[in-house]
Amino acid sequence: MKNQPPHSQWASRLGFIMVAAGASVGLGNLQRFPQMVSQGGGAAFVAVYLICVLALGLPLLCLEFVLGRGAGTQPAQFASALIPGRDEIRKWNLIGLLGVLTAFSIYTYYSVNVAWTLIFAGFFALQQTPHFEQVASSLNLVLPGFCVVHLVSFLIVRRGLQRGVEACSKFLMPILLVLVLFLGVCAYNFVGWSAGMAFYLRPDWSLISSQTWILALSQAFFSLCIGEAVMLSFGASTPKKENLFQSALLIAFFDTFVALSSRCILFPALFSSPGVDPGLSAQPGFIFHIMPLVFQGLQGGNGLAFLFFLVLAFAGLTTCIALMEMPVQYLVGSWGLPRKRAAASVWVAALIIGLPSLLSHGVHEGLSQMTFAGIPARGVHALMDFVWGGLAMVIVGLLLTLFAGWVWGRQAMEDEFRLGLEKWRCLATPWACYTQYVLPLLILAVLWSFFAGV
Repeated sequence: MKNQPPHSQWASRLGFIMVAAGASVGLGNLQRFPQMVSQGGGAAFVAVYLICVLALGLPLLCLEFVLGRGAGTQPAQFASALIPGRDEIRKWNLIGLLGVLTAFSIYTYYSVNVAWTLIFAGFFALQQTPHFEQVASSLNLVLPGFCVVHLVSFLIVRRGLQRGVEACSKFLMPILLVLVLFLGVCAYNFVGWSAGMAFYLRPDWSLISSQTWILALSQAFFSLCIGEAVMLSFGASTPKKENLFQSALLIAFFDTFVALSSRCILFPALFSSPGVDPGLSAQPGFIFHIMPLVFQGLQGGNGLAFLFFLVLAFAGLTTCIALMEMPVQYLVGSWGLPRKRAAASVWVAALIIGLPSLLSHGVHEGLSQMTFAGIPARGVHALMDFVWGGLAMVIVGLLLTLFAGWVWGRQAMEDEFRLGLEKWRCLATPWACYTQYVLPLLILAVLWSFFAGV
């Protein structure tokens, strides 16, 4: 392994916020979250999710930024950079490497979902209503869409952090926000707006269980890109004068705002469509199964559907770019590959490894029905999401808290966090204590309750 070159810096603070927000805002906000809201009791699940964001997501987001900025290097070498000169510390680098592997693994199957959104947007642009089973099981449709997503991600990532990832996020994120707000205004005029919002905001506390908490926690991790080495890497590119708490707060707010706003679009649309049972929103993948039928029953539905799936595509693409950047940085930093060659290697590997997920929705029967003992998921795509989009991220988050609090040390955490805080300096000590003592116990409690129920 070769020495890591100086880590790239952001061209501006706005660029840092846009890239981190772009990594956070994705299909998890617009596709995964509404299903969990319906399954978890409406406003009851939203309350649990907000608790997870504030009690775990935001502190862990700050922690990844602090560890990354303190190390100033790519995630697979972060521990050695924070505590140099001690050979026994090198084993802790495996946490960063596991984060990189998690990001890459999520990218391989997440890109399948983004391909679906592009295909659906294309159908509605042609004034046609797609059916999910026909799309997902048609190799002639999904394979070109899958390749387009990977090609676009590759062309952006190969340009580097500033000219590629940052420039793209500065362009895509404002468009994404404008489209979400526009669809929100359109939803306000739906005849079912009041009923939809009542359904969304009505809590059913009886549906809250240990499974709800692990789903909410994994959703918070997935949505905020925690445990994927993404924020660890982005923190390494921030200057010492950056107010990390303020940046984390803005990113968490923006991410949660888009998630909650999307529900204000989806549920009114469901209640405005005659003959469609709103309870179907609890079904897996209802965005692709039900929403085309919903939009078809609305005035101007094709145009609204096209904009909706275009929003999904933009959101998914910004996350794909951030996820692809992680293994590219690893190959550049740890193996000394030129960026363009590293990006090409990740591109080819992701295409190959992602194929089973692509084929596991009706194209290949064996891959579609694959199961593993102890994992409540069926099909390669669902299995990948459960293992990497759920458990792996939570485990990485747990290991990061243990390293930061008990190896790097609370005082080192405080000192790095305090840099750039200005008016928020008083938060350093309580945040460090909370991260060292409380966060690991909270994550362990949720993991224990989950495995006890499997």
